Amino acid sequence: MIERYLERRCAAGYVEYRSLKALRPLLDYLAPLGVLPVEEDDPPDPVEDLPGRYHDYLIHERGLTEGTTRGYVDLVRPFVATRLHGEVLDLAGITAGDVTGFVLSACLGRAVGSAKLIVCALRSLLRWLHLTRQVPTSLASAVPPVAGWRLSSLPKGLEPGQLRRLLGACDRRTPTGRRDYAILLLLSRLGLRAGEVARLGLDDIDWRRGEITIVGKAGAVRVNGSSDPPP
Repeated sequence: MIERYLERRCAAGYVEYRSLKALRPLLDYLAPLGVLPVEEDDPPDPVEDLPGRYHDYLIHERGLTEGTTRGYVDLVRPFVATRLHGEVLDLAGITAGDVTGFVLSACLGRAVGSAKLIVCALRSLLRWLHLTRQVPTSLASAVPPVAGWRLSSLPKGLEPGQLRRLLGACDRRTPTGRRDYAILLLLSRLGLRAGEVARLGLDDIDWRRGEITIVGKAGAVRVNGSSDPPP
């Protein structure tokens, strides 16, 4: 009716109040009175609705960052789409064969790192589906691992002699050298991640008690202490 009114107003040669924006004050007045028809919302797209609920779970329950969560959701959405039969998702009918078949097709031709991200995200989704009772059994174990041995020959850590030489290379007479020395001690003695060391501030160090508060992934907090005397 509004569209017909605007068309006739334009045809009559009027130059004002010829758009929906111009009628917005009138519509805003009529809406609370209940005289305008209520538009029915379209049913949610199941291929988008389920990943959306999975997204909220990762954010609020698992404490993942928005970037990590978005990556997981984008990786599992193609698998969700394979379960769409008509307008309904067939989750209860998922089999181990469906899971392995999807992994084989999705990882074909991908680099090892990219394939590992897919299987990691898919395992997480399947655990969530079972946790929320959307599938009768957990199929996370049906996700095949991705083999990648290209870097398996690299050493897992430094030998004591190598570590001493590395620490000795820091010129502790300079501020930069003392900083580098402290960073290397935190990495080697406490096994901290590089990001955890980078986020440390002076307020995180309790000098009297010999403790350091570490903020890790997803905001996890732990306290590291040592009774060893400083080197």
